[in-house]
Amino acid sequence: MPQPLRVNLLHALENFLDAYPCSPPEVALIEGISNSIDIDASKIEISLDDKKREFSLLDNGGGMSKEGFENYHTVALSSKKKGQGIGFAGVGSKIYLAASPEAEIITQTRGPDGAFASVIKREHIDQGYDDLVFDEIKPELKSKGTLYQVKMNQQDFEELKSNAEKWIVKWFNQILIGKSKSILLEGERVKAWKPKVRSSEKIEFEVKGANFEVEVIITKEKLESDLVGLNAIVFGKFVKKYDFPWQYQLKTEARDIVYAVLLADPLSEYLSLNKLEFKANHLVHSVIEKAHAGVYEHLRKKEMVLPMEEEQAAQIRTNALSNSFTKLLFSEGFKKFNPWMRVGGVDSLIQKPDGTETGKTSSGEWCSLSG
Repeated sequence: MPQPLRVNLLHALENFLDAYPCSPPEVALIEGISNSIDIDASKIEISLDDKKREFSLLDNGGGMSKEGFENYHTVALSSKKKGQGIGFAGVGSKIYLAASPEAEIITQTRGPDGAFASVIKREHIDQGYDDLVFDEIKPELKSKGTLYQVKMNQQDFEELKSNAEKWIVKWFNQILIGKSKSILLEGERVKAWKPKVRSSEKIEFEVKGANFEVEVIITKEKLESDLVGLNAIVFGKFVKKYDFPWQYQLKTEARDIVYAVLLADPLSEYLSLNKLEFKANHLVHSVIEKAHAGVYEHLRKKEMVLPMEEEQAAQIRTNALSNSFTKLLFSEGFKKFNPWMRVGGVDSLIQKPDGTETGKTSSGEWCSLSG
């Protein structure tokens, strides 16, 4: 008699959690807000309970239907349509369960079919690992919407408490700039980050029948390096920043004051699993390329681009390529190909008299680096 394969759901969630470039409490916050935006909530209220070490998010969306609530308790099953939304469908709201044995998620919702509530937690089973279980509980939510509560370990809760506002601004600044939605933290509306603007220009363009808009902002003050470039936004959520490929062609005084925002909602179906990156796709590449070209042309008209001879242009291309390779070889995915580093990671290099290099790893060990 064939037997069904058993799935270790917790281990699967751990693998999903590893796909994010940020810490578990930041993931919990990103996914909670993303889910509320996906259901078109106009108000999201976030609060932190020190005694319970609990993060709560209440939205005024339409709430879950009976079927939607049942689907919520099946990992990787969602009522969302694929490619429509910025939350990790069927997984994101439960992903923090993989972060800590103390994790617990209470969800209450009031929608078209009435009110429902449950608590999801970890439970040790005979197979020798923790499994995920849930119990339906009595709902107490009186208004339409969804209340999402996450119990955390002390370290994660303190990290969330210290960084919640910064993370909200980092990922959802475009939402904060608009007037149609509001995000409140401990009763106070979170304010958007807005640079001191010298000039601003919106450029519209079309790629394969889809419309896009990029806003080019030239600031009065120097920007931090993680803001300079083309910032791709989908449904109000920051997805990725692209460095300008012609950065070194800008006049020196202009290199730290250009901030561009690409509104890329039509690319939602090309978002990666965790919705924090785009999949490799020709349309995505074409949109980014055309946005870069629009920004470049705007800056050229404002005389912020260096006039160059062919020799200078070649040197700029060489510098840009060199910097791109340097950044790539120090990234997590390509460290093993870096001739100057071991996979374990080298913190510092010392050149010996014979010209060879010696590296010190993060564990304090010294290793020879040849080739």
